[in-house]
Amino acid sequence: MINTPELHGLVLVGGTSMRMGQPKAYLNFGQGPQWQVCRQVLTSVCSSVSFSVSPKLKPPLPSSLPLLADIFSTPIGPLGGIMSAFNHDNSVSYFVLACDAPYFTAESARYLVLQRNPHKKATVFVKDGQVEPLMAIYEPAIFGDLAQAWAARNYCPRAILSALDIERVLVPDENWLTNINHAHEFLLRENPQKMVRVHYYASLREQVARTNEQVATNAHSIGELFLELKHRYGFMLDRHAVRFAQNDRLVKHDAPIHTGDEIVFIPPVSGG
Repeated sequence: MINTPELHGLVLVGGTSMRMGQPKAYLNFGQGPQWQVCRQVLTSVCSSVSFSVSPKLKPPLPSSLPLLADIFSTPIGPLGGIMSAFNHDNSVSYFVLACDAPYFTAESARYLVLQRNPHKKATVFVKDGQVEPLMAIYEPAIFGDLAQAWAARNYCPRAILSALDIERVLVPDENWLTNINHAHEFLLRENPQKMVRVHYYASLREQVARTNEQVATNAHSIGELFLELKHRYGFMLDRHAVRFAQNDRLVKHDAPIHTGDEIVFIPPVSGG
């Protein structure tokens, strides 16, 4: 009989998401930045929570947090973060949680912990026959398998887990495993819609081929609205390059929006 290793939390923070257009760690879906939400979720079931960070994350997380730098000079994605955690301490188990799962709650985490089998190499949720590797519990015994996979240049956690002796747990609510790669994917699942008028200038006006339009949106803030329309129209500008006005006054990207608002996107004068 083996002792059950202590369970630590590991938030996979990552860097700048190319598909999302901004770091997922700082996305706010109404509960605060995702890195904080993930910490709260894991704190409910883990004795401590650390953050796997990338040097590409701008701005970086506060240095006062328990940060685990990637040990690989060439990034290999989530696998690198998980292996770096075990390299830091291979006597504990890690509850791994990525920052792009806004529907994964403390209830979700507790459910998986109740199904945990420390005699297996991992405990994972299963949906449609596929294991979910980034909302899962990894036991210390898996470290050697991860190292072998890395040596064979197999960097896909799902493929690695699928070939191992793991505890598979049928997820009771499939929404828990929904990961968000584009801002609009989350916005389309929320309610209610708001009706706002958006005004475009310079390069943005050229891209949408109109000066203004009425928009039905699920966005909570002006920044989220911009990301929603960036995906729709393919804006080349990043959110941080654009200024925002709401009802004739300049506001920050996190200003909440309401039905009837007049929203203005103001790109750089050069249009670049």
